[in-house]
Amino acid sequence: MPGYSQFVAWSSEDSQYVATCPELGHLTALADTEEDAVRELKVAIDLVLEDMAETGETPPARYDFASHSGQFRVRLPRTLHARLAWQAKIEGVSLNTLVCSLLSEASSQFTAAGYLSARFASTYHGVVADARRRQT
Repeated sequence: MPGYSQFVAWSSEDSQYVATCPELGHLTALADTEEDAVRELKVAIDLVLEDMAETGETPPARYDFASHSGQFRVRLPRTLHARLAWQAKIEGVSLNTLVCSLLSEASSQFTAAGYLSARFASTYHGVVADARRRQT
């Protein structure tokens, strides 16, 4: 499996871990442990790539996290800027540190919620069933 992203989160809805590969249409795998979820995801990724090769499809590019500088500019309302600056002052941190913390927390919540949607879980069931049929 050539370096595709893998994210793992707990799904309280499924009472299992969900491993996801966003480059492949948010391909998912469910299992009782994180390790098993990743193992199942790797099988699913290999099967999808194998199927793409058989049908002549070009696999999607892997996401390159190193291509980002770690800096970007954000325009926001003056009132929000003032409120965030005040919050940073109260907490005794820089505005940059506060905004990084808030973005990180929001991003984690967004990632977990998005990857656990039922629409992606159904993809897993079809791919794993197909994978198990191929293995037997």
